[in-house]
This record gives sequence, C-alpha cells and structure tokens, in this order.
Amino acid sequence: MLAKLEFISVRIVFIAIFLSPKFLWGQNYNFTNFNLKEGLPQSQVSVIFQAKDHTLWLGSFGGVSNFDGRIFKSYSKADGLLSNNVSSITEDQQQRIWVGSENGINVIENGKVRSVLLDRDIYSIQHASDGTMWVLSDRHLYQLLGSRLVPTKLPENAIVTTLNKDKQGRLYAYVRGVGLYELDKKQWKLFKVFPANLANAYIIKVVFDAKDRNIFHVAALRKGIFLYQHDKLSTVFKDSTIEAYYDITKDNYGNIWVATQNGAYLVNPKGEVTLFDDENGLKATRANAVFNDKEGNIWVSSFGDGIFRYDGDAFIKYSRFNGRDLSYPISGLAVDEKNHLWISTFNKGLYHFNGTNLIGPEKRFADNNIYFITKDIDDHILVSIQNQGLWKREGNDFVQVPFTSGLNISTLVPDQKGNLYLGEINAVTYLGADKIEKITGFRGWVSCLFALGKDSVLLGTSSGAYLIKNQQLEAKFNIPALTNAYVLGILKHRDKILFATLGDGLIVYDLKRDKAVRYHTAQGLNSNDIYSLVLDQNQILWLGTGRGINKLRLDVKTGSYQVIPSKTPIIECNQNAAIPFNGNILLGSTTGVILGKTAFSVQKTQPPYISLQKIDVYDKSRKSGDTSIGLATANPKQILLRHTQSRIAISFRGISLSNPQSVVYHYCLVGVDRDFGKAVKAQEAEYSALSPGEYVFKVYAEVNGLKSETKELRFVITPPFYVTIWFRLLVAVLLLLLGWGLIFWMLKRREFQRRQRLKIKMEEQAKIRKQTAEDFHDDIGNKLTRINVLSEILDKKLAPNSEQKELVRLIKENAGLLYTGTKDVLWALDPQSDNFYAIMQRIRDFGIDLFQNTSVSFGMDVLPESFQNWQMSMEQNRNLTLIFKEVLTNALKHANATKVFVSLFEEEPGVVQVEVADNGDGFNHQAATNGNGLKNIKNRVNRIHAKLAVFTNPGGGTQIVISGIKPLRYKRK
Repeated sequence: MLAKLEFISVRIVFIAIFLSPKFLWGQNYNFTNFNLKEGLPQSQVSVIFQAKDHTLWLGSFGGVSNFDGRIFKSYSKADGLLSNNVSSITEDQQQRIWVGSENGINVIENGKVRSVLLDRDIYSIQHASDGTMWVLSDRHLYQLLGSRLVPTKLPENAIVTTLNKDKQGRLYAYVRGVGLYELDKKQWKLFKVFPANLANAYIIKVVFDAKDRNIFHVAALRKGIFLYQHDKLSTVFKDSTIEAYYDITKDNYGNIWVATQNGAYLVNPKGEVTLFDDENGLKATRANAVFNDKEGNIWVSSFGDGIFRYDGDAFIKYSRFNGRDLSYPISGLAVDEKNHLWISTFNKGLYHFNGTNLIGPEKRFADNNIYFITKDIDDHILVSIQNQGLWKREGNDFVQVPFTSGLNISTLVPDQKGNLYLGEINAVTYLGADKIEKITGFRGWVSCLFALGKDSVLLGTSSGAYLIKNQQLEAKFNIPALTNAYVLGILKHRDKILFATLGDGLIVYDLKRDKAVRYHTAQGLNSNDIYSLVLDQNQILWLGTGRGINKLRLDVKTGSYQVIPSKTPIIECNQNAAIPFNGNILLGSTTGVILGKTAFSVQKTQPPYISLQKIDVYDKSRKSGDTSIGLATANPKQILLRHTQSRIAISFRGISLSNPQSVVYHYCLVGVDRDFGKAVKAQEAEYSALSPGEYVFKVYAEVNGLKSETKELRFVITPPFYVTIWFRLLVAVLLLLLGWGLIFWMLKRREFQRRQRLKIKMEEQAKIRKQTAEDFHDDIGNKLTRINVLSEILDKKLAPNSEQKELVRLIKENAGLLYTGTKDVLWALDPQSDNFYAIMQRIRDFGIDLFQNTSVSFGMDVLPESFQNWQMSMEQNRNLTLIFKEVLTNALKHANATKVFVSLFEEEPGVVQVEVADNGDGFNHQAATNGNGLKNIKNRVNRIHAKLAVFTNPGGGTQIVISGIKPLRYKRK
C-alpha cells in the first residue's frame, strides 16, 4: 500500500462499513447522476423517452435533449421549439421525434426543428402502430391530421387522463369514470371497465404485463399503485406520507418503481418496499419520472438534480453508521478470529465493527497514518504504522512486533511457520524465529508479497516479479510478460498465478503450460489498472480496478477466464483492499467500502446497440462532388459512387446506456481489410484511394465482451467509362472494325493501284495500238497500194491470155485481200473500237458486205446507244469479231440459207446475249463437233469467259447463242 500511496498519486476517501448478519450500517445504493455539468441544459426533467436508436430523449423546462449515454444534444426555443416546457415525446415510423409542449407540437428530423401545431397545450402525444398520431389536450383526445386536431368518438364529455402502450405497441386511453379504451382499426373501443372506487380517480399511468395485457399496474395520482388481474384491482403500494404519485414503471425483475414527491420507491414482487432518496444514494428530494430502458436500466428523473441511472444492488456502498458519516481514507480491511471487521484508514486511525457497534478510532493510532491491515496465521490482526513499524493485536491491546520499530512496511506475508516477510521501499526483510535477513538485488520498489509454498515467496515490484526461495532471490525465475510491469497484487488460483498490474491489466501465468496470457479492456475489463484480487466461495475471481469491479469465471476446459457481464459502480478501488466476508466480498475504494453480493444472479446485461450515422464522400476531381449521405434513419441497399469519389468516411455510433465509456468498435471493409480490426474508440472509419469495385463496410460495437449485431453498408465505386467491360468491348469492336477497315482500305488501295496501273497500261497500249495502226496504215498500206498499182501497170504491159497475166491477177487479188485484212487489224488496234457498240456495228457492217449481192437476206437488231458505254478489252474485241465473222461466213458457205439474223438480248444489267439464226439446212451437231471451225468458236468463247450454245437439226436451220458477255466497265444510263 505504501508504494501506491507514496509513488502513485492516489485519492483515497473512506466511507465506513457495516457487515454482519445484524448490520446497522447506512447503505448507499448505486446511482449515477447526469446533471448540468454533464451537459443537461436544465435540471428539472419531467419526461423520459427512448427512441428506436436506443438513445434517450429528455423533456425539461429547458427544452428537449437527446442523450446517448455520454453526450447531450439539446434543442430549445432558440432552435425552433414552441416552448421550453416539454410535456411529451414520441417517435414515428420515419424515426422523427415529436415534441409536445404548452404551446403546441414540434417535429425534430435530421437535427432540424419545425412546427406542426400552434397554440395548443399538449399533455401527451403518442404514435400508434398503424401510423396515426394521437394527442391529449385540455383533457380530451384528438387525432392529429396534418396540422389539425380532430376529436375522437368517445363518450360525451369524456375526460381522458393518460395515453399508454403495451409491449406489443397497442395504444390505450383512460377515460375518467369509465375505464380503459383500446385503439382498434382507428376506432376506440372499451377494453376494461374500472371498479367504482377507482373509476373516478385521476389515472396518470398504466403499465401492462409483457406477456398478458389483461394484467397491468395502474398509478392513480392521489390514491396509489394498483394491480389489475383477473378482473379485479388490488392495492400494490400506498403510503400516507405521499401526496402525489407521478409515474410508475416495471423493471426486468418484476419490481415496480414509483416516482413520488418523497423520492423513488421500489416495490418487489413480495410487497417489500425500498425508498431511494437523498439518504441512501438517490440525491433527489422529488422524483418526477421513472423509466425502464431497453437494456434494463432504471432511470429516475428529479425535480432539480437531473436524471439518475440505477446501477443495481449487486454492489452496495455503505457510508454511514447510526447517522454518523465516516468519510476517511481506507487503507485496508481484515477479519479477526471473532469475525469482527477491522478497517484501517490512512490518516484517521483504526476502527473495528463487532457486529453491533462501530468502535474506534483506536486511541493508540488515532492520529497515525496506517499503511495496511492484515492478519497472521493465527488470525491476529497486524497493523503497519507510518514510521512506527508493525503492531500486533494481543488480547485487547496492540504490541510492537520486535525488530520493526521505526520501519515503513508497505506489505507483508507470513510463511507456513508464522515467520514474516516484510516489504519496505526497496528491500524485503525476513523476520524469522531465529534470524533476521535482508533480501535485496531486485529492481523497482516493493509493492506486494505472496506466499507461494513452504519456502517460496513471490515479490511484486514496480519493475516486475521475483521469486524468493529460502530467503534468496531465485536467479532463474523469469516471466517475460512481467518485464517492467508494475505488479500491485498476486494470487494463486488452481494451476495459475495471477498478477494485478498498473496499466498492463491482469497477467495470468499458467504453471503447467509455462505460458502467460494478458487480459485487458479489449476482453471486457473495466480498466487496465488492477489494484486488488480476491476469490469468493464459488471460485469467482473479483478484480478491484481503477474503474469499478470485474468478476471472472475460469473455464476449466480451455484454461481461460471469461468476464461475467455485470453492472458495476464507477469507482476506483484501492490496492489489496479486498477480502471475503460473511459469504460476500468487501472491497475498499476511494469513495467508500463496496459490498459485492456473491449470491447475486448474473444480471441481464444487454449488448450495445449499433447504428450507422452517415457516409461522407470526397471527390478528388472537384469540390462540388463532395457529399454527405445520412444513414441514421434509412440505410440504402446500395450506394453508387463515381470513380473520382474514392475517399470516404463512415460514421457510426454504439449505444450502451449501462456502460457508455466502455463502448469500443470493430470494423472492416470487405475488399480492403482481411478481417475485423482491433477494438477502437473512434466512431468513424476513413478510407482513401479506393479502387472501383463493390464494397461492404461492416461494424459492430462491444462492451465488456458483449457484442452488438453487425451493421453493413454496401456501396459501389463505378469505374471510369474507359475501364468498363462495355467500353472495352466497344474498343475491341472498334479496333476490329478499324483493322478490317484498314485491311479493306489496303485492299481497295491495292485494287485502285492495280486499276491505275491497268489504266496506265491500257492507255499506253491504246497509244501503242493507235500508233501501230497509224504506222501500219502509212507503211504497209502504202506498200500494198503500190503493189496494186505496179500490178496494174504490169498487167497492161503483158499480152492477153498469157500465163504471166494470170499470175499478175493473182498477185493483185491477194494484195487486195491482204489490204482488206489489214483494215480489220487496223480497226482492232484502234482504241476507239473497244466498246460493244462499235464491235457489233463492225459485225453488222461485215455481215452487210458479206451477204451483199447474194440470195441471203441479212439483218440485225437495232443497237442500243447504251452499248457505247460498255468498254470491252482488246481480247474481247478481237475474239468477238472473229467469232461472228466465222459464224456468218459459215452460214453463207454451208447453210444454204435465205435468211440470217443477229439478235441481241440483255440478260441482266451489264450482261448480254447474242444469237445468230439462219433458216438453212442445219447440220448434225454431234458429227460436226470435231470440226475445226466449231472448235475455234468454242475456244474463242471460252477466252472471253462467255458461254456457247448451238441449236441445229438437219433441215431445221441453225441457232448459235453466245451468252454471258460482260464488258470491262459498265455505265448504265
């Protein structure tokens, strides 16, 4: 204890103690007060309401306040309320808060206040499960429709005094002089008729049973509290000293809480009554309202001291004895052989309680500072006095323990033989029957000692733990987890050694496994500062911490400790001031002595409630893209964000009205985090530089190992258009089209180049053909003409009928034929002849010349002018001319025909068929197949990629059809 007092700045306040089966101690119940200094705008709270998000809404003369267990957010006339005197609060299905006051009705939504109804004194406002809103004003019941109050159909001149809901959300109205009415399908129907002795009472509250609505408690303003069951009313609580009963509620254990002008009363199912007032922990002279929240906490509002939270009676603080205040620093607790409780204080001496009276302070130590009190193996009380050493109680007096005079002993432990190990500031003294030995060589200040075995003692210091064996430090002893740990207490439990530390929580060393495990706030401890350790008769481990008391249960299968959820007063315990006493646990704290009930059942502590508040989105490309999306009242299924909105901050809030300071959060972002992270206090998670994709944000709250449900928020960051699958497909298609287009362009260009080369070639050929024709005409033609002229001259010089003259005639005839053939060659060479019209015109002229002066009539279809646009190749020109000359010549020579006609027929645009028909003898087609003439015609037809068909029979004439003739270029007019 000395180490803590002298080297740790600690405030210790003593509050006296009781404890025996016949205790007369004044017990202080655990209430936590929230008032002006905590942020409440006004101390006279008259209305308590809990919203769906588990926060409390409080109505007072200062307006309305929202309370999450730590922070008050208040609204007043300055924010838009019609009045600061709030009389009623409710919530609708859209999680909007409706506030009734003496001047009308306001609605609070998303932090904004607006007025709904003006100039009406509102007593109560309730939202029904069917969505309708009902209002009590001037003792009459109305339905609120928009901004109008519509009277309801109730008995004429009915006075309605209260509106209440049952656990299933059904709404009831009490009509004075009649009874309870129930809202059923927007119609009010009589539910229960009250007996005459209570029918005219002013009923202020009806509390229904959670399972059976036919059982309910009734609070009458002047008459008391009644139970309606089996169609009968029975009195539950009535006190003649109470002038008015203001409110009632029922807790999770079946107790009825009553708010009165005397304070708050608790009536248990057995009818036993407890008054909570200024004398035993509830610092309120008048209780206005009582309320049971969703976690099972009972809240009491006062007329001038704000609100109080009842923290249960598993821990009770004792502060008075027979009206005597004892507010001295406690330094230790001990029980002697007579089961008397001894209490040491640091600056006011030593007291003991004999079961009936509190005796003290002891005169010998009245003005002394006492470091601690303990007992030896014979249950004798040992007291360590500052600068006076150790004293032992023998009989009715204290005597100095030899060799301790003048020592400042901060801790001690007896061994199994009764020898003492005394801890001073930086040394341990062994005080044996036959020797005294100083033990040093360790680091740090001495803090605590614990007897581990017959010859072994564990020493805790400000720098770790050491083993003393046979009055010597054991050099090989080492627990790495305790290195530099400030050890405040040591206890052995089964095969484990427990170390209470300052700042490092509880360190448990397993002797069998040679392994240490640390327990801290993340596992549910109230604080990492552990000052005291004690086991009760049920083998439950009690920890006195810097923020209350924890209880832990050892799981023998896993070898680990589990924190037992419980409501504990927020107190600071003292070092090693914890002992079992009369089946319970006593702990000394800086604000008094706390009784922990070991037989108390595990309290129904609820996990925290978690809700998402908002998501802030930041756009990296433009400030106008920043936005904030509220999530408190509506959680969208999925939020779509642009790819530039890659930085987000998600806010959330965990509500634990029982233990708000211990709320921690675990969250993860699926797609970024691998798992939930470590517990954090921050209520916001921020992520930046998020890639496009789908994300799920998950978060849950935790209090002392109790976890809330996990809330999820789904959002999608859409990728930029240039990385979407559709854009990529489009780009792929465009690339394919571009590739195809490029290939097509290359082919077209190649074809164009080929045509250009062909055109140039044809132009060159045309020039050559024209030049050749001209040269041929000028050269060969002139020479042939000269041959003709010379032949005529020679012919004139020769004698008639001579053989030479016949030779000259033949020369002249062949020269003429050669000239005629030359003209055909010249015509074919001329480029102007390369069109279908000119070719057929040439053939027509040939036919006319061929059949002139014969008995054969020759004819041809009129040639269309469009044939002049049909450009033919020189190959076609030559072959067509020769084909039809052969055909026409054969018809003249062999057909014996009297008529030859050439027909032309355009099979389709750009394709023509030519037919030569005669009425001659015909011929045997099979026999003539091997003839050279027909073979030549077939060969020439094939050269121009056309088709030949011959239709003939002996005596039936002949038809020669050449089809599929196509020009090189075709222009259709």
